[in-house]
Amino acid sequence: MFSKDIEKICAYCEYGTKLQNNDVLCEKKGIMPENAKCRKFLYDPTKRIPKKRPEMPSFSIEKI
Repeated sequence: MFSKDIEKICAYCEYGTKLQNNDVLCEKKGIMPENAKCRKFLYDPTKRIPKKRPEMPSFSIEKI
């Protein structure tokens, strides 16, 4: 979640607000594409949607 490997894009920035058409309204730069980058980037972990966990097989006693 707080890895250094997180991509620095406007979609994850504290200054950005997601718009309906895959753009981000930035407090610093105005309307930007969601995958744009700039020096004002400040990571906001609440804006990132984590990858889903893989489907795990169910366990039952009958299978033993």
